[in-house]
Amino acid sequence: MNSLLKQAAYPFNIRRSVQDLITHTDDLVARRHDIARQIEAADRDGGMIPTHEARQWLDRVESARLSADTIRGRYEQRCRMFGGCSLNLWSNYRISKRAAERLAIVRSYEVVPSPITIDPPALAAVNIPIESVQIHSQESILEEALRCITEGPSAIIGICGPGGVGKTHLLKRINNNFVGDSTFRLVIFVTATRGCSVQTIQTQIMERINLNRDGDSVTRANRIVRFLKAKSFLLLVDDLWGGELEMGSVGIPYPLKNEGQLKQKVVITTRSPTICELMNVTTHVKVEVLEDDEARELFMEYNGHKGLYSDPHIGDLAKELVKELKGVASQLIHFGKEMRGRKDPKRWEDAIFVVKTSDTTHLQDEDQLSLKGTIVRNLKVATENMLARSNEVRQKIEIAERNGKTPTNGVISWLRRVDSITSSAEIICGQHQLNLDVSQSAAEKLHEVQECLDNQPSDIVVDVLQTPTEYIPIQSFELRSQNIVLQDALRYIADDSVEMIGIRGAAGVGKTHILKKINNSFHEHSDFQFVIFVTASRNIREQIARRLGINQDDRDAKLVTRISKFLEKRSFLLLVDDLREILDPKEAGIPFPLRNSSEIRQKVVFTTRSEHICGQMAVSKKIKVTCLEQDEAIYLFRQNVDMGILHSSPRIEELANTLAKELSGLPLALITTARAMSSRHHPTGWEDAIREMHDLFRHKDNPLNMEKGVYQPIKFSYDSLRNDTLKQCFLTCSMWPVDQNIRKDELVQCWMGLGLVDEPNIRSSYNEAYKLICDLEAACLLESGPNNDVKMQNVIRDTALWISHGKWVVHTGRVSSGPFRNAGHFPNIFEISPPEILVEPSPANWDLFNNFHWDKAMCVSLMCNSMTKLPTVSIDQDLSELKILCLQQNSLDANIARVIQRFIAVTYLDLSWNKLENIPEELCSLTNLEYLNLSYNFSISEVPKCLGFLIKLKFLYLQGTNIKTIPDGVISSLTELQVLDLLNMYFGEGITMSPVEYVPTILPELGAINNLKEVDIVIEGSFQYELLSQCCNLPLRLVALRKMEQSCALFRLSESIFQDNLLGTTLNYLEVSDSDMNVIEIFRGAEAPNYCFEALKKIELFNLKMLKHIKCFRLSPHDMFPSLSVLRVSFCDRLKNISCTMYLSKLQHLEVSYCNSITQAFGHNMNKSTVPTFPCLRYLSFAYLDGLERICDSDVTFPQLETLKFTGCPNLMSLPFNKGTVPLNLRELQLEDVKLWKNLIWEEEGILDLLEPYLKIKELPTEEELTKALQSMLPFYP
Repeated sequence: MNSLLKQAAYPFNIRRSVQDLITHTDDLVARRHDIARQIEAADRDGGMIPTHEARQWLDRVESARLSADTIRGRYEQRCRMFGGCSLNLWSNYRISKRAAERLAIVRSYEVVPSPITIDPPALAAVNIPIESVQIHSQESILEEALRCITEGPSAIIGICGPGGVGKTHLLKRINNNFVGDSTFRLVIFVTATRGCSVQTIQTQIMERINLNRDGDSVTRANRIVRFLKAKSFLLLVDDLWGGELEMGSVGIPYPLKNEGQLKQKVVITTRSPTICELMNVTTHVKVEVLEDDEARELFMEYNGHKGLYSDPHIGDLAKELVKELKGVASQLIHFGKEMRGRKDPKRWEDAIFVVKTSDTTHLQDEDQLSLKGTIVRNLKVATENMLARSNEVRQKIEIAERNGKTPTNGVISWLRRVDSITSSAEIICGQHQLNLDVSQSAAEKLHEVQECLDNQPSDIVVDVLQTPTEYIPIQSFELRSQNIVLQDALRYIADDSVEMIGIRGAAGVGKTHILKKINNSFHEHSDFQFVIFVTASRNIREQIARRLGINQDDRDAKLVTRISKFLEKRSFLLLVDDLREILDPKEAGIPFPLRNSSEIRQKVVFTTRSEHICGQMAVSKKIKVTCLEQDEAIYLFRQNVDMGILHSSPRIEELANTLAKELSGLPLALITTARAMSSRHHPTGWEDAIREMHDLFRHKDNPLNMEKGVYQPIKFSYDSLRNDTLKQCFLTCSMWPVDQNIRKDELVQCWMGLGLVDEPNIRSSYNEAYKLICDLEAACLLESGPNNDVKMQNVIRDTALWISHGKWVVHTGRVSSGPFRNAGHFPNIFEISPPEILVEPSPANWDLFNNFHWDKAMCVSLMCNSMTKLPTVSIDQDLSELKILCLQQNSLDANIARVIQRFIAVTYLDLSWNKLENIPEELCSLTNLEYLNLSYNFSISEVPKCLGFLIKLKFLYLQGTNIKTIPDGVISSLTELQVLDLLNMYFGEGITMSPVEYVPTILPELGAINNLKEVDIVIEGSFQYELLSQCCNLPLRLVALRKMEQSCALFRLSESIFQDNLLGTTLNYLEVSDSDMNVIEIFRGAEAPNYCFEALKKIELFNLKMLKHIKCFRLSPHDMFPSLSVLRVSFCDRLKNISCTMYLSKLQHLEVSYCNSITQAFGHNMNKSTVPTFPCLRYLSFAYLDGLERICDSDVTFPQLETLKFTGCPNLMSLPFNKGTVPLNLRELQLEDVKLWKNLIWEEEGILDLLEPYLKIKELPTEEELTKALQSMLPFYP
């Protein structure tokens, strides 16, 4: 009856039956995964294999899962078709009954078989093929060795004897003796020849016992120990050289156990009794050379001539040869085979001669491994360590001297003692090489060296000195006349009687190029401790101090003293480019008079346009640089013109030579004109250019015309630019100070503000501006500077001002480098201009300012002058033409209001980096303004209502201010606005700043502005974040998300942040800081399968104290961030790793700092066969990561890496490089401690030698320097 009821219930219990089956099956599958992982780990760590029962259980569980999936699929199909209420009871019955039956089977599998793994079946010993050699005297040795192994108590047995006597043959016979024998579970044969490493021996052992060989030597040793510790084994180590075998380092369980059935033995062969002593060998087996009779028998056996010694022709010779072989079995066998069938006595005589003259010392016991050799070797190593430490001390002293310090008497005495001991030790080592008995003196000297090492000053820390010469990239072309000047200069530099050299010549003749070639001549080999290249138009003191690594924070007088003190006892060559006024060497810190002797050489070389300056500077030698001869001029011209155009017509080739002749041999004119002619495809254009240049240079003997003649060819290049826009862009570059590097983003903002670049969207505008920069570089009118900046060559800048003469008034100061000029670690990305005025006013400017003529000027640039007030504007001066006013990087405050209100026609006004505390109302009266930059006036805290009067304003930059309120209606009044930058400064945790209150007000106003192309904004808190996510079509370019509350524990970086796709094409920079999220998830929803942040190039994660993970969900990071090139992660204390960065295909710059939970930065490369890691990464920095032990596994590669830096990572254990993965482009590997470098663990030998040329040791900064570094790590914006 019960059975019938059970059958009847099946159709109605279908849901429960299927659900029970699914639940139990899922639990069983999860357990199967656990067991599979245990089996995998046992295989990886111990070479164990699953039992037959475990394999069966895994297969049955998998079969049960498949059956359950089938039943689940049928059930779900019926649910979809009938909502679970099918009238077909028979189908329900079959599914329910099948589920119940399978459930019973699943429950029967819940007991896991035990054990799940066992040792793999293996042969105790693997037969090693050997030659069948019958040496009767060795049979007794073999028997003795086998008896010691199987019966004796000794754990380590040493077989010792000279080279070639048959030790290896004997050890192989011992191995083969245990084939098929059960005395040992494993017999392992390894070879430890000279130079053999721990890793090599580990590899042989692991191959024999079938263990996973991944990991470093420590990991592998642990794996071997776990496998062998409970097994009987015999380890046979052949030919041990050079020192003891560290069994613990290899992974041999030590001490070896010999208890009951467990037998663990090691047999070594070696030439040195000392090694046997070091290895604690308790049983010694000595293998000697053969006696004469046995030697003759062995030789004859392998020669194959039974009557050899009675042969009338060669018998005596054979005996003599055997005698010379001195009973060495391997040599007897070798020569026996070699002389087989030889009947010619001459051949036997030759063989005897070869043996007599051969070096057979390698067949003898090694003296190097004797006690005497060990003492001398230890002395040599200790002396090398002492010398290395003394070099570190000397480097520290040199660095300290730069900062005005001197070494203590104790340090000087210690260094002298090191020199004395080193000389004595070298003599002892030399005597040892001559086979003299020096063991007693070596032991005494070793004690002295060790005592000296123990007394080393404890406060010495290593730093790296500047390289003697910094290479300067220059255009590569060889000109005979310039090489003559170069050789003359180098000859004078080598002459001790010459102290100062002046290189003079007209503008544009190539003086700077020659001076740079002089600098580069000393790059590889230098007689000077320092070669210093400076530009006269910039602060010479600071350039010298920076080159020498001297702290530049002191006042001028103190800095001069430090430079002078440092250089006075050193050899140096100072190269000063473009000197236009008298230079007092003492004011620059140059010790004067210069010293030149056999020990110290001090030289100064400068270039100038003025003969007068050479006379006033009292130079020892003058070198005149003249224009090029015609053949050189033609060569240089042809090198720089477009070859396609040049060879397009014989007529153009002829005209090109004529035009080159007309340029009077001026290199700068030849280069710029050649580049300009690359756009002229018809001969008539070349003929016009020849006529123009002919008229220009017809009075070339007049020096004034020659000076003008330098400008005219550059103007010709200017006139040849493809359109007026490019010409105006060129002229604007002259507004910056001479020799200043100009950030490309600064140029882009300027050109947009002047209306020179005006594309439909901001991304196109930046792209177009970068193209214009490339055009100017191609025309040689701009040149690339450091950090991807650009700069304008002095003569070209002079030409630009000459072209705009009468319309442009430019009186700029000289920019001085400051701590924020290259802020942070992101060259030209997070770089900002100085937060305080770090400039020197041009001395001539002050007289000009007293009688400054604003009249008729269209553009006035007074940037970088330390001005506290503007030049006076008289009542009668006409300011109607003034459109552009550049006043950035001064000290102007609200007192300018009265003057500035006169500039009613100005459309472009830059007041960034000044000391304004508010926005003057008078400024709001300049109603023609289209561009206004008030960035980095830190005290500005509010926007006045009257700013809304500037209805023509298109560009408003308020970055780096402290603005917290913006009145209603101000932003909406600016109906022409295209760019609004409201990114305020972030001062870091613990520093109170006013909250940004204006966001809810201005977001709707921004949404109503039709022409808007870029918004840069700070969003604080989840409320503002929600408001922003509701705004459509806002062209956000730079965004900072701050103070996201705990409710935002999971932060998704996805298309769902905003309701439209505009963000993907505009967002360029994203900061997430000072927030509480635990996880950042990179996510792309199914509704937007192709969405990505295609314009995003920089991300900064800062002060995210709760952040633990950065995860990618359903996609690769590259798919979401295809253009990301810079990533900076700081102060994320709980973050475990940054593995998500490995596959970012455009990432070039990565910094991680103050993330103390990171022990390994990057995880395992899961796609190593298909997707390369870090394909473009060039700069990688780790700073103050207390927990960092390693970067990654060796399968993570860095093919393009140039710079790798570690600062404050005391627990770093290894670097992920082997011989095949050291980056080919590596230029710098920086650590702060030599000890840390020496303690690193390497996967392969020889890696340290490969990396050492790039090593730079830089000591940890002082507290003051660290404070500045922390300031520089705060987020900065492009």
